[in-house]
Amino acid sequence: MRSIGIGLFGLGLVIAVAIALQVRTNQVLHSEMKAMRAEREAALQEAREAAAARAVVAQAAAAARRAEDREWEKLREDIARLENEMKKISAAQATQGGADSAIPVDLIPAKDWQNAGDESPAAAMETFYWAALHSELDVLAAGILFPEDDATRVSEWFSNQPENIRQEYGTPEKLLGHLMADDSGMLSGMQVLEQRDVGDGDVMVRIRFGTIDGEIDAVDYLVRPTAQGWRLVLSAETLDHFSRRLPPPN
Repeated sequence: MRSIGIGLFGLGLVIAVAIALQVRTNQVLHSEMKAMRAEREAALQEAREAAAARAVVAQAAAAARRAEDREWEKLREDIARLENEMKKISAAQATQGGADSAIPVDLIPAKDWQNAGDESPAAAMETFYWAALHSELDVLAAGILFPEDDATRVSEWFSNQPENIRQEYGTPEKLLGHLMADDSGMLSGMQVLEQRDVGDGDVMVRIRFGTIDGEIDAVDYLVRPTAQGWRLVLSAETLDHFSRRLPPPN
């Protein structure tokens, strides 16, 4: 009986060890599976984050392409507008031909220029240069008209000027008027040679100028009727020409 008991005890011990090993094995497998699930979840999260990052980059690239397309479209519009203005000027010059030399030089001396109002193209131009000669900046600013298509560029140009300049002049028209007034001191006289309708109500005014050093030349100006009177049309490109004496922009 004792040997049977020992045998049963030994069998029970073997079974207990086997069970313990199985339990241990299950625990190890459970830990490994848990770790594998964690690794898989981390890999999935990393993949989701990478996909989200790629989506953000793709959206940014698409937005940049759209912005670039808009810039190119604006550039094409500006070129087309400038070409149209140049055609108007060229047409006026072509019809003018060499007629300037046939018109006697009859300059109105600069000292006799007057504030002639703005009820006609010629009067508006005399008023403009009278104001330039006498540094009447308010009158100059009122006589300048920027095309609507140039509004953004003109605003950006003015906002990029030093703060003290912006505070002193207040508007891009007044600042440009100041710059143009600086150039008027060389003029000795003016003579309106021709006023030609170039379409859409615009008029091309051809003016002969004399300078204090004896030179004579003719210049074409585009003027446009408004509710407030005739205005000199100046494109944003005019700013680049006259702003070279200003301090560098911010």
